[in-house]
Amino acid sequence: MSSAVLGGEEFLVLLTTAEPQQARATAERIRQEVYDLKIPHMFNESVATNVTVSIGIAPLTDRNIGDAIEKADKALYEAKHLGRNHILVSDDMRAL
Repeated sequence: MSSAVLGGEEFLVLLTTAEPQQARATAERIRQEVYDLKIPHMFNESVATNVTVSIGIAPLTDRNIGDAIEKADKALYEAKHLGRNHILVSDDMRAL
């Protein structure tokens, strides 16, 4: 597992050997652990009382990291649109 800050409030976790179900389980564990910390949301209480995590998941196909990041980013913003504190899988993985 590798991680990197992408900018602002976004970061990347790269699971190079994970199967889709493992990636989903890892994302859920991260989401739940942050939720359980109950960190007060200091900047925007209208969004949420506590800090939450929304996660977008996408496959790394043909070793094209740029494409995977773009798909995960799209899934992330759809997850935020659902009301935050959600995990959404890119369309490419829904059939898996």
